[in-house]
Amino acid sequence: MHSPIDLSRYIQRRHFRAYERDMARSTYGYGVDLRRTRWLTTSLAGQTPLRALEHAWFAVADELMAGELRFPADSGDIPILSEIVEVAKLLHTTPPAIRLLTPAARRSGDWGLVTPLGDPRGSDEWLVLDVEALERQPPAERAFLLGMGLGHLHCGHGALFLAHLVAHRRRGHRVLRAILRPWVRVAAFSGDRAGLLAAGDLRAAIAALDTSIATSPKWAPRFPPLEVRAVALEEFSETTVAARFRARKRRDGHEITLEEDLQAIAGPPKTPGEDGEDATEAPPGDSAPASDEATAGVPDDAWTLARCDHRLTTRLGLF
Repeated sequence: MHSPIDLSRYIQRRHFRAYERDMARSTYGYGVDLRRTRWLTTSLAGQTPLRALEHAWFAVADELMAGELRFPADSGDIPILSEIVEVAKLLHTTPPAIRLLTPAARRSGDWGLVTPLGDPRGSDEWLVLDVEALERQPPAERAFLLGMGLGHLHCGHGALFLAHLVAHRRRGHRVLRAILRPWVRVAAFSGDRAGLLAAGDLRAAIAALDTSIATSPKWAPRFPPLEVRAVALEEFSETTVAARFRARKRRDGHEITLEEDLQAIAGPPKTPGEDGEDATEAPPGDSAPASDEATAGVPDDAWTLARCDHRLTTRLGLF
C-alpha cells in the first residue's frame, strides 16, 4: 500500500529548488540580462505575448518530435548525457530534457550544434543537440557549447529561442526580432559566461564561440558579433567567479556547494546603475568576508563580478 503524498513538503521542495536555481544563476549571469528577463516574465506587459508563445509551444513540440527530433535512447547517447549532467552540476542547475537531431534535421541546416528551447515559465525546457557534430569537437570546446546552452536555459532564455523559432515557422520573424532586440542584445553574455565556466579555458571558449556563431541557423536570435562577445569573455575570465570555477575543475572530486560559490563572489556594495539596480563597485574595504575554502585559488587582483558587469554595461551604452 502506497503512503500518502505530503503535498505541502513537495511544494516546499519545489520552491526551494527554484530559489536555489535563481541564486545560482546570480553567481555568473550578466546583471542587466537577469533583470530584463525577470521583468519580461513577471510584468503585466509581458504576459500577453508570453501566454501566446506558451500555447504555441505545445504545437511546435509535437511538430518537432514528428520527424526532426528524437529521444536519447541509444547506448551511444550516454556519454553526451553524462557530460550534460556534469556541466549542470557545475552550474548548480537542473538538467533539462534532451532532444537529439534526426539525420534529416541535421541535413536541413536548420539547427545549430546546441539549441536551447523552453516555454516562458521554464517548466518545460529542452536542449536540442547535434550529437554527431558535438562529438567532433575537442572536449573543452564541447563543454563550452553544452555550458552555453545550459546557461541560456538557466537564465530563462529558452523562451527567446522558442519565440524566434515560432516566428520563423509562422513567417513573422521581422516584427518579433524588433520587439525582442533589447533582450537578445544582452542575453548572449550570460550564456557565454556559463560556457566559459564549463570549459575552464578562455582560448577554447573563444574557439567554440566562433564555431557556435558559424553554425547558428538563420532563425536564431541575432546576438552581438564575435568581437564584442570575445572581449566580454576575456574580462569575465579575470573575475573571482571564473577563477573560482577554474580552481574547482583542478580539484577533482571536490564538491563545491552553492553557499561557497556565493561567498566567493560576495563583493562590495555597488552604486545604482541601469534600471535602478547595482552596476559599479564600491571601495574595497566594504567587501563581505569569505571563507578560505570559498576563495581558494582566487588571485588577490581578481575582478569582482560587479566590475565586470559595469564595464560591459558601459561598453554597450546601457544606462
